[in-house]
Order: sequence, then C-alpha cells, then structure tokens
Amino acid sequence: MPKRQYEDVQTIPGDLGLFWDDDHRNLSLNDHSDAPTSVPPSQSLSESEFQISETNGSWAGFSLRSLSRNPMSTVHSQKNVPDEIVNQLRSWLRQLRTTHQQETDKLQKQLQVIQQSAQLELEEQKLKVTTLEKIMHERETMYQRECDELRKQICVNCETAASLETKMNERETMYQQECTKLHEQIHINHETAASQRKNDMENFRKQFEVEMNDWVEKLTASSHLNLTRAMEQRDQELDEKVRKIKQSMEAAKESELANLEQKYARCRHQAATTSSTHLVPPPRSNAGGDEQPATQQSKAAPRHSTVTPNLDVIKRLKRSRGFSRRSHLVGVRVEEDEDIPDASTTERENPVPPSCDNGQLPSSQASTVIDAVTKGVEATLKNILANGQRDLEPSWQHDFCLNEVHKLFKDKFNFTNDTEFIGYESADPRDVHASEYEDGPGPDMNSPVFDLMHSPSSLWNGAIIDNILQDLQTRCRNENWPIHRSDTYLRTLVVDRYRRLRTVWRKAQPKLTEKGTLEMPAETETRLVAERETLLKANRQTTHRHNKYCRRTTVVKNLVKLKMEENEDDIDAWKWLKDLITSLGKHGMSSEESGVENEVEVVLHVKNLPWHRSIERELDLIDLQRLLDRDIFALQGARPLQRIRAPGNLASARPAIKGLPIALYDRSWIAELSQWQLEALHIADTPFPWMKIAVS
Repeated sequence: MPKRQYEDVQTIPGDLGLFWDDDHRNLSLNDHSDAPTSVPPSQSLSESEFQISETNGSWAGFSLRSLSRNPMSTVHSQKNVPDEIVNQLRSWLRQLRTTHQQETDKLQKQLQVIQQSAQLELEEQKLKVTTLEKIMHERETMYQRECDELRKQICVNCETAASLETKMNERETMYQQECTKLHEQIHINHETAASQRKNDMENFRKQFEVEMNDWVEKLTASSHLNLTRAMEQRDQELDEKVRKIKQSMEAAKESELANLEQKYARCRHQAATTSSTHLVPPPRSNAGGDEQPATQQSKAAPRHSTVTPNLDVIKRLKRSRGFSRRSHLVGVRVEEDEDIPDASTTERENPVPPSCDNGQLPSSQASTVIDAVTKGVEATLKNILANGQRDLEPSWQHDFCLNEVHKLFKDKFNFTNDTEFIGYESADPRDVHASEYEDGPGPDMNSPVFDLMHSPSSLWNGAIIDNILQDLQTRCRNENWPIHRSDTYLRTLVVDRYRRLRTVWRKAQPKLTEKGTLEMPAETETRLVAERETLLKANRQTTHRHNKYCRRTTVVKNLVKLKMEENEDDIDAWKWLKDLITSLGKHGMSSEESGVENEVEVVLHVKNLPWHRSIERELDLIDLQRLLDRDIFALQGARPLQRIRAPGNLASARPAIKGLPIALYDRSWIAELSQWQLEALHIADTPFPWMKIAVS
C-alpha cells in the first residue's frame, strides 16, 4: 500500500491543556512500561498526531493538516477552538489508548504461548540430543569392537598371505626347474630329430645322386652316340640329296636350255625354209636323190641341239616372252636336334659332363639340377599367376583397356602426354603423414594428388587408385564397352600406369653429381634432353624394325600367293621363309646404324644379334626379290640402302626374344647360358624344321 505522508503539528507547552483534562493529567502517548517517563511535548504530540492519522481516518488528518499548514493562526486561535472538538479529541484518544492496551495484551499472550512452545521444543530437542548421544556411544563401542576384530582378522590374513607367498615361491622354483628340464629335453629331441632328418636327407641325396649320375651317364652316352650316328647319317643323306638335286637341276637346266635352243633353231630354220621355197624349185623324184636331203636334214638337226646356247639370246627370249625375274628356290629340309642343350655344358665340342673318380657326377651338379627344376617350376607358376587372363586375351582387347586407362588419367590429372607429367606437384608430405598416422582427412577425390614419393601400395595412393578404378568401371557401364574386365585386371593396368608416370617424374628430379651436389636446373634439362634423344632413337629403330618386318612379310606373302597360283615347285621354300619371318616377329629384325662408305655412298651397318641364328642369306633373298621382281613391286618410295653385315659391327643392346623355337637361337650362344638364363627364355616346345635354300 502507498506510504502515507504525515505532517508534524507544532504546539506550544501552553496548548497541552486542550487535550488532557484534570483526571488524565499524567497521560502520555507512549503507554509501554519501558517507555521514558519524560517525553518532550513536541515529540509526544507528533506521535499522537501520527496515531490519530492512522486510526481516525481522513477527518482527523484533515484537521491536523490544517493546523500544521497554518501554525501561527492556530496558535492565535487556540482559545477560540470549540469545546466540541476538544471533547471529540479526548474521546478519540481514550479509544485509541484502549485499543492499544488490548493489542498489547494480545501480543503478550501470544508471546507467552510462543515462549511455552519454544520451551517444549527445547525440551524435546534436549531429549533427542540425549538419545543421539546414547546411540553414538553405543555405535562407537560397536565400531571399536569391530575394529579390534578386523585387526585380528588382518593379522591372520597377513600370516596366511605370508605362508601362501612362501608356497608360491616354492612352486615357482619347482616350475622353473621343470621348465628347464623340459627345454633341455626338447632341445635334445630337436637335435636328435635334426640329426635324423639330416641323415635321411643325406641318404636320400646320395641315393638320388647315384640314380641321377647313372641316368645322366646313360643319357649322355646314348645321346652322344645317337647324336654322332644321326649327324653322320644326316650328313650322308644331305650329301646324297644335294648330289641328286644337283644332278636333277643340271639335267633340268640342260634340258630347258636345249629345248630353248632347239625351239630357237627350229624357228630360224622354218624362217629360212619359208624364204627359200620361192627361189629353189622342188627336187626331182628319183630313188637316190629323194632320200639324201632328208637324211642330211635329219643329221643336221641334232647338231644344233648340242651347241651351248648364248646367254644374251636367252635373256632376249625371256624379255621378249615376258618372263619374270622371280628367283626360283630349291629347299632341302635339314633334320636337326631340337632338344634343348644342357646348360651345365659351356662348350659344344665337349657335351659330356665331367665325372668323378667313381664314375658319378659330383654332388654340386646334382644339387644344381634339383635347384634348376625347382626354380623352373616356380618360374612357370609365377608366370601363369602373374599374366593370368592377359595371356589368353587378344592383343586388341588389352590395347583397348590400356587406352581407356590412359584417357582417364589424362582427364583426371590434366595432362596430354607423359612429358608434361614432369612438372606434376606431389602431395604435401605433412598431409600424407596426417592421413596415414593421425586423423587427417585423406586425399581429395575431386582433385586427387598422388604421393609420388611412395609406391602405389601406400594408403594415400591406394585410396586414389581405388577411386580411379571405380571411375573406370563407371565409364565402362555408361559407355557400354565391348569388353568387360574384373577389378583385379583393371587395377593392374592402373598401377602400371602410375608406376610409369612416377618413373617419368622421378627422372626429372635433380640427382647427385660426381661431386656430391645436386644438379642445377640446366644440368637436369641437359640430362633429360639426352635421355629424350636416346628414347627417340630407340623408338625410330623400333619403327624401322616394324616396317622392315611388315615389308618382308608382305614380300613373302605375295610371292607365296603367286607361286600357288602358278603352281610352281619352289612354293615349299617360300612358305618356309614366310614361317621363318613370322616366327621371328618384328622384334627379331635387326637394327642398323647409319654410316658413310668411301665418303660417297650412305650405307647401313647391321647390328649383330648374338642370340640370333645366322639367317643373313635367307633375309637377303627376300630383300633382293623386292628389287628384282618389278612385275609385282612398284618403284615408289625411297631407294633401299646397302646393308653391310660384318662381325665387327656394333652389337645390339636388346635382350633376346623369349618363346622362340630352339632352331632360331644360336647354338653356341645357347650353350654358354646358365640354367636360370635358359629357363628365362621360355623356349617353345613346337619344333621348327630347318631348311637349306639355294637359288637355281
């Protein structure tokens, strides 16, 4: 409720008689017993005015406010105040005192009640405190008793633990002793088993060596004997065949020349006879004269057949009658030993292996044979597992998949060729370390960056390769590729592509010089240019070999077709040349180095292939046929240069081609190979019969 404003009514001591009568002369506004007896009049009047305003209402307040507003007028008019107002004020004060006395009594009663309730509550609290003290004392006694019991139990447990520890130590000592005995026993058993196994292996090795020595000795003796007999028989048969073929060729040649001469003589005789019939009259019909010219004519005809024909006349006849200049070949098949020679023999003249005093091979050679067989099996299995499906699929399918992988790499990493990959920025090593060993975010698949400092098996590069593999399979489904391959197959292509790009990038990084310092940018550029020139030269040589292979293949194929159409007898020789070129392939063609002969003519020095069988004569036949037979081959293109083959030419740095028949390798080179080198060639099991060819 709002606070009321009270005004102080100022009075003078003479005005107090208006408010108190004679019966209540000692009345004061403070009715409490502890109030002071002497109260200043102004203070008592102010308190009275306050109580009047609180209890009597607005009229008393209005009167007092009126008095307080005009104090001077009130003082002067006190004597004129009506008695009624004074009486009313007195009665009002009496009522106020009565009310105040009643309230005081009421408050005293309430105070007494409160004191009694407080006394009762205090007694109850004292009673509770006494009860709690008794309970605490009982619990303290019980706690003390339990603590004593626990101390006794702990002592007992300590004694028990000590005894248990003693027993455990004793058992541990016994266990260690038993373990030591067991270890010693196991070691003894292992040594016994190892010695037994060693003895068994030694016995088995000795037995195997004995069997292998006997088998090798028998095989060597029989093979040497059979080889000697076969070589002698082959030489005899070859000499006989060559002699017969030579006789038949000479007879056929003489017959052909005689027929040509006879035909030419007959034509000349007919022309002379025709011209003489108009000049000479016919002879007379008599008995002797009719037979003599006929007899002379019959005798003159054989004389012309015995005359040696002129080569110029034969050439004129060939040119006039349109004869081709294609070479006529005569081929004789030569039976050769197609077995792969033993790599342990290093010379062809001494195929028999050395033997010990007891007639057996040394143990080192037997172990070498065992190791060679084991390595051969391992190499074969590894080759089968590594190549997998790639060996069975056509080459165009592999090229198609490889081309798609190249396209995806170019689209994903924004480069057009491998040379531009030199400036590729590798991933930050800190990001790679945080991704692999901490809680890093890993590579950003929207713009992936390879970690070229590590292999494709790292976690960072593996995640990018997996993403590329998914994109490749998605592109395969969206574009409907004609072939579909497994993830393992495509992953192999992607990993190979990454390794190639990483090799290109690493070659472009500065390397250490001979002085132990890093290369300068100019030195790195010079080295890269030199390597680029070497690579381009190798590519040019590869292109030349490919073109040479295609040219020779085209020559022999066309000649085989023409020979088949004309049903000539040397078709077998040309078919054999075709099979020879096809078996060698484009990698079996030799390379050349340009040179100048006598500072006038540019020639080509053919590089020597040490592993290649000598087939210069057969290749020259094919290359020469392109120049001779102008009825088939046009004169367009560059003029073929002269090729010089000599032992002093440079040797080719290319490795030997794998998978060829044994007949296409050089025998002396094969004999110098070790066992693992011989196995690495993967010589084909298909025999290739050799043929000696001569031009008739």
